[in-house]
Amino acid sequence: MPIRNKIISLFTLSCLLAFSSAVAQKKVIDSLRNLLDERKEDTLQAKVLIKLSGAYTYVDTEEAKIFAEKALNLSQKLQYQAGIANAYRSIGTVYGETSNFDQAIKNYLQGLKVAENTQDPRIKANIYNNMGTVYSRLDDFPQAKSYYQKALNIYQKIDDQNLIATLFNNLGHVYNSEYNTDSAVFSYQRALSIFEKKNNLQGMTYALGSLGVFYEGIGDMNKALESQNKVRELERQFGNKSGYVYTTISIASIYLKIKNYNAAEQYFKEALELSKEIGSAELLRNSYQYLSEYYSAVEDYKRSLKYYEQYINFKDSIFNKDKSELIAKIQADYEVEQNKKQLEIQKSKNREQQLEIKAQQSEIEQHQLRNTVLIVGILSIVVFAFFLYRNNRQKQKTNRILAEKNQLIEDKNTNITDSINYARRIQSAVLPLTEEIGHYIPEHFILWKPRDIVSGDFYWFAKTNPEPIYEEKMTFEGVHRVFKGVKGEKIIVAAVDSTGHGVPGAFMSMIGSRLLNEIVNELGITEADEILNQLHLRVRKALKQEETQSHDGMDVGLVVIDKDKKLMQFAGAKNPMYMVQIPKDWQEEKSAKPEESGLALQVVKGDVMSIGGFQLIEDVAFKKKIVSLSAKKYESTTFYLFSDGYQDQFGGIKGRKFMVKRFRKLLFEISSKPMDVQKKMLEDTLEEWMSGHDQVDDILVMGFRM
Repeated sequence: MPIRNKIISLFTLSCLLAFSSAVAQKKVIDSLRNLLDERKEDTLQAKVLIKLSGAYTYVDTEEAKIFAEKALNLSQKLQYQAGIANAYRSIGTVYGETSNFDQAIKNYLQGLKVAENTQDPRIKANIYNNMGTVYSRLDDFPQAKSYYQKALNIYQKIDDQNLIATLFNNLGHVYNSEYNTDSAVFSYQRALSIFEKKNNLQGMTYALGSLGVFYEGIGDMNKALESQNKVRELERQFGNKSGYVYTTISIASIYLKIKNYNAAEQYFKEALELSKEIGSAELLRNSYQYLSEYYSAVEDYKRSLKYYEQYINFKDSIFNKDKSELIAKIQADYEVEQNKKQLEIQKSKNREQQLEIKAQQSEIEQHQLRNTVLIVGILSIVVFAFFLYRNNRQKQKTNRILAEKNQLIEDKNTNITDSINYARRIQSAVLPLTEEIGHYIPEHFILWKPRDIVSGDFYWFAKTNPEPIYEEKMTFEGVHRVFKGVKGEKIIVAAVDSTGHGVPGAFMSMIGSRLLNEIVNELGITEADEILNQLHLRVRKALKQEETQSHDGMDVGLVVIDKDKKLMQFAGAKNPMYMVQIPKDWQEEKSAKPEESGLALQVVKGDVMSIGGFQLIEDVAFKKKIVSLSAKKYESTTFYLFSDGYQDQFGGIKGRKFMVKRFRKLLFEISSKPMDVQKKMLEDTLEEWMSGHDQVDDILVMGFRM
């Protein structure tokens, strides 16, 4: 998809250069040339050369490279570390624009080495951003996301809003390429919102371009065409030739999809001519690829084949195996060199320690030699006997101390184990009683398996106090109120996965249980979404996360069951709910397999945010989803809440994770069976899967049938 490359490569520039038009850009270049005085050799001239390289990057790559290399030579001569790092970055950007990605990565890594010696974190962040761009254009999205996240962390620390927006847009592209559409559209809209607040027109241009690609991906061609036409006109005004060509190809591809072949051909041919003029291998590759698709669509297969061959030639020149291996080698060499530096530092420390030990040994030997010279003759026998006696006493004392310490360690271990076992009894006492849950939901099971003695996973249950219903009746003695029943009774169930396991996880579970009791039982909040919103705020406050920057939190699945209205609310913090509903008129085929029964396991998704901890979203707001439990419509509804411990457990023949797909299939296959049988089958399957493997996380699975 050539459009995505446009979003990444041009967006990196959007906050480093802010030229409002081609005329303004020429003025900036002229102003910088006026400042340039090659007779002088100082840091100001190095900065001017770097800025000139940046100004020419998207206009004339040859000129950009010349100025960047001059900046590098001058900075090295002056030993100006920031200038050297920025010059390598500029050279890498030029290579990236000419699709010479191995040289781009090589120069960026050189820049990173030098940037370690500077006091400006922005230099490293800019290089990380550019490296993310290159890896994204090579379709290596895990590497791209890693470098973008490093850059984003630095920009957030220095609070540079324009560059934060840039990284959100770049991350949006990576998420879109990984088909994570929720995270992609959130990132694009987040970027656009920041640019609008900052009135950054060029930033808004690239954010609009990203959204245009997104609309095209989901099939909203009118919005996509509207966005791309706006972007194309702005790119023309900015004088950004590469961006203008990318957007022209985007518009042509949209016309091709909606079968407006005349318009598509016009835009594709314009893009090809401009690509030849710019001389970009990547742009030529994209132009030939889409022209081949166009002529195939209009059944002109001869021309389609001709342009396809051109596309393959340029594609191979950019993405051949040798280049991929070379880039991997450059990256590996850089990491090896970094490890060598750490090893040399450690060796230096070891040498210092060895010299210190030798000096101490030498001093002891000299002292012993002086004593030996002094104690001669008969006194030597007495001293020798004295030393034997003293050594014997010392050994006895040492052995006694060691025995006491061993006993102390053993006592402490016993005390710690006893304390943790006592903590388990406390945690078990805090958990809801199975009998209490069974009174209100007779058909249920709870599979709770802490990894250690205590658990970070916990389950929670509450029932709201119902309101009494009275009927007034007239008798000979007057009006009497007769009790008829209750209404408004709600049942609330939650499965919570706290950060960590063992003792730290248990502390988090105690905090979470207490806060849920406070929210529901004391404040009377019974809406699923509002319960999670309040829990998020109170966890952050309880852990003082604004001051401590603690990332501890919880993943939650929570339901509110309204028996009167036959409705269920669900809200999730990262965790979903699985559900199998059997229609009233459904007839079970005794011989049919579960997957052939006509039923299906439904996935009710939660929100992408956790409770507490670090959040990309400033104002976290959870949403609830409504599920009907109507007795007229459904024979029964079986739903499951859980942590990620079961599906993440390693085992099987190859020692791999159980995985979500296998977990869903298992739940669907057992969903029609009695609840105690379901629990037994889950336990047996887990035991068989784990054979020979340790439990890696706390496990919680809850099943209910209404």
